[in-house]
Amino acid sequence: MPRSKRRLHSRSGSRASVGGRYEEKRMKHTESGDCYKSARISNTSSSRRKRKRSEESHHQRSVGSTGGGHRKNRYREEKPSRRHEQQQPQPHRTSRKDRERERERERERDRERERERERERDRERERERERDREREQREHRPEVTKRHSPIKNDSHGHLIYQPGDVVHNRYKLLSTLGEGTFGRVVKAKDVEKEQTIALKIIRNVDKYRKTAKLEINVLEEIIAKDPAGRHLCILMLDWFDYHGHICIAFEMLGQSVYDFMKDNKYQPFPMEQVRHMSYQLCFAVNFLHSIKLTHTDLKPENILFVNSEYNTVVSRTTRKNRELRHVNCSDIRLIDFGNAIFDHEYHSTIVSTRHYRAPEVILELGWAQPCDVWSIGCIIYELYLGITLFQTHDNREHLAMMERILGPIPYHMAKKTPTRYFPHGKLDWDEKTSEARYVLQNCKPLMRSAMSDAPEHMQMFDLIVKMLEYDPKDRITLLEALDHPAPRFEREDYKKEPYHGVKRTGTEFKRGTGTTGSRPGGGGYGGGGGGGGAGGYGGGGSRFGGGGAGGGGGGYRNKWADAGGMTKIDWSKMTLAPFKKDFYHENSIVRNRSQKEVDRYLAKHDITLIGKCPKPITEFDEIEIPDYVKREIDRQGYKSPTPIQAQGWPIALSGLNMVGVAKTGSGKTLAYMLPAIVHINHQKPDPSVRGPLVLVLAPTRELAQQIQQVATEFGSSSYIRNTCLFGGSSKGPQASDLRRGVEIVIATPGRLIDFLESGTTTLQRVTYLVLDEADRMLDMGFEPQIRKILDHVRPDRQILMWSATWPKEVQRLARDFLGEYVQINVGSLELSANHNITQHVRVIAEKDKNPELGKLLEELYHEGNPGKILIFTTTKRQCDRISMQIKRYGYDSVSMHGDKSQQERERALGRFRNSSSCILVATDVAARGLGKCFGFVFINLQIVYHQLYLK
Repeated sequence: MPRSKRRLHSRSGSRASVGGRYEEKRMKHTESGDCYKSARISNTSSSRRKRKRSEESHHQRSVGSTGGGHRKNRYREEKPSRRHEQQQPQPHRTSRKDRERERERERERDRERERERERERDRERERERERDREREQREHRPEVTKRHSPIKNDSHGHLIYQPGDVVHNRYKLLSTLGEGTFGRVVKAKDVEKEQTIALKIIRNVDKYRKTAKLEINVLEEIIAKDPAGRHLCILMLDWFDYHGHICIAFEMLGQSVYDFMKDNKYQPFPMEQVRHMSYQLCFAVNFLHSIKLTHTDLKPENILFVNSEYNTVVSRTTRKNRELRHVNCSDIRLIDFGNAIFDHEYHSTIVSTRHYRAPEVILELGWAQPCDVWSIGCIIYELYLGITLFQTHDNREHLAMMERILGPIPYHMAKKTPTRYFPHGKLDWDEKTSEARYVLQNCKPLMRSAMSDAPEHMQMFDLIVKMLEYDPKDRITLLEALDHPAPRFEREDYKKEPYHGVKRTGTEFKRGTGTTGSRPGGGGYGGGGGGGGAGGYGGGGSRFGGGGAGGGGGGYRNKWADAGGMTKIDWSKMTLAPFKKDFYHENSIVRNRSQKEVDRYLAKHDITLIGKCPKPITEFDEIEIPDYVKREIDRQGYKSPTPIQAQGWPIALSGLNMVGVAKTGSGKTLAYMLPAIVHINHQKPDPSVRGPLVLVLAPTRELAQQIQQVATEFGSSSYIRNTCLFGGSSKGPQASDLRRGVEIVIATPGRLIDFLESGTTTLQRVTYLVLDEADRMLDMGFEPQIRKILDHVRPDRQILMWSATWPKEVQRLARDFLGEYVQINVGSLELSANHNITQHVRVIAEKDKNPELGKLLEELYHEGNPGKILIFTTTKRQCDRISMQIKRYGYDSVSMHGDKSQQERERALGRFRNSSSCILVATDVAARGLGKCFGFVFINLQIVYHQLYLK
């Protein structure tokens, strides 16, 4: 039945009660199918006709008809249709902006779905934890009921106790210090030892008991490695199981760094205390790393002050004066090793620390000890500014903050991550959201956070930048951080022992008291208190100084202030351990060699001997040296010993003091380095005395580095460590080598004096001493330094002095320190040209030198590749100018002189060394020893002042 008929049928039927005639006629016409005629007969009134027209119009619109019916009804039918057509967008007219908006809405919906999934996972984990708690409660209730335990636990597994309760028949509980997810920390009294301790009571929950036992294992390992607590990790005094509660007893400490900052309205610490706490933190965590342990949960909450007592001062940096707290002692201890993990154990993808989490942890790239370095960098920033660097709980937002503060995350890390944060190598981060606006407004590049451009502030941020390197391989190690100038370690009460660490507690600065002014203030750091406030750093009136009468002067004492430089050692009052220095066993071939053959060999090589000397050798097989040294000699391609080596090795291995006078490039470096290696391998280890066994002094850094290269090549096979000390470079890495322990030190006199005066190293263990290029060192004015250094070496040491000439100054030095010695002269005692090379002299006017140099280089390269070319000049300006001129000729050239930094010198030498055809233009800073190592052709453009003739 059509819709119109159905509607008329229902509506007409409603009139059946009015009159039967209407119903009768309606039924007749309905049966014949003439619904419209039936409707006109039944509806005689005007209102009925209007209703009918409306129903017809509705029917026509429903079936899509456009013909028939009243005109007005057709108009009403067509008008909505046109309006509907106008409202529908045409697909082919969609703009690019609309498409972009649609894609952006789709991405936003995807991110919302991802966040909803993360929230659902969090809710599921929370429901799982709730089910675990309910299960534990159900398991615990019958046990308590059955066994009638003498203790009571709350619904979360915490021990219910009252002040005065005694646990384990030893510890009297006094008050609650804090509460966490693990349990509670309670202030208790050890009734046996009559001391106050902190007792950590773990919840009676299985997973927390397991975590507590892991922490106990770590604490026991720390005690085994550091029983005295010198590495600033909290010491465990005792532990026991108290009716399912693991209890750990610790020494009583002060407030945590975080709680102190919170109570102090998140004000930053003073710069000196930031530096001091940074040093302690690096020192403590470096100790953990040395025992193959990673903390993984470093944060201010897990750093406690030894004593959190403070002075209150009034800050006048704002309109409203407010009181600020300055902690008196900045000594800290590291706590909470529940999440610490050893290197050999399984590393999960989750690390507990949230705001201090390293990028490799968030990106799930695997983590190791460098993640602790990242956390320390964030903590130092927080100590310095009082605000958290990455204040977020969302990983995506965390990565966005990193890129805003530190720059883009490296592509290789973004490409390797299994997470979905970098779909196309770029962080998926919508910059139009409220989270993005928050990051943009509250995060800024790291260096813009510095409160001052003073050197100590710049050094601090340099350390933070190195700690916050994205790639763990590029991140600074804690051993290097300890030698960085930013962390500071100057404590008078730690000066008693030359140990690279902290012994026990003490006060950071001397505290004064002030009584001047209307209101006596507390003592400042290093100065007395002034009226109306505390004394400032080193005196009142500064940023943290007192008001009124002002604070008194003062300042902290340097830990080496009492040393007064290098004091002379009275060796007669010291008991020195004996050592062996004669290792030479004469070969049967050498022993049977006649004196005529010996004289013939000495005359052939122009060798003059003064004193009783062993016979020289002629082949490497004639001397007993370790096999690993022989293998290295064969690998280096040596066929036979040079004259100075042939006679010098037997003398040096016999333990005799000697003076060797030989030309530069005669092979004397190996002449004293090979006996030094044998000497080291025969010495007994003595852990009670630190410092090197062999000391080599050289006049210049270049010569020192060349000596180090020989020491590394021949000493690495026997695991002999060395370091090179010279000026113009950072002291940090050099000091690290000295603290780590080395057997050979190659040094220039000035830098070695610096380390001796600072107490970084000592020479009391040196038994083999070499003075290389002694005449050059005396010419450079190093005689006072050399004498001071020799006074700090034990008097029964073995000394080998090498020189190219034999002037009176060198003779006097030999008489004063060598005692009885043997002298070897190879060639003339005066400095002369080497007869093993051909020399060509061209006398040229000064104005013609540059064109003549171009012609000479063209001749050399026309004959073939001449190899490396070394050109010497007299002045630094000429050095740079000639190097630029050579580049204009089309040849590869580098320059080196005294005004170049150490990095520039090393870069130039590396380029000269690694290139098959390169020209080095240098002043006499590279004169001695460089040609022996690298050169094939030498050009001397000016007659240099010291008349240096090179091999």
